[in-house]
Amino acid sequence: MRDMLIFYRKLKTENRNLFIMRPSWNEYFMLIAKLVSTRSTCNSRPTGAVLVKDRQILATGYNGSMPGAPHCTDQTITDGSTYCHRHDLKD
Repeated sequence: MRDMLIFYRKLKTENRNLFIMRPSWNEYFMLIAKLVSTRSTCNSRPTGAVLVKDRQILATGYNGSMPGAPHCTDQTITDGSTYCHRHDLKD
């Protein structure tokens, strides 16, 4: 979440710095997509999506394992690295 702070803009006033924590619309929806991606069960490419029309969110979604397949986040490899079901299918 620390990388989300880069979207905050700094506005100079007469005697002090005023931090405005109101992102632009594009930044706002991208921040929501970043947050939605944290629900992903894919270790290799966690992805979030936000469907927007006229500045209103219609839907959100994220990627994950196929129905019935094990979630990548629930498994580990014996060497301690993260498991990826998609990469396991290639072998």
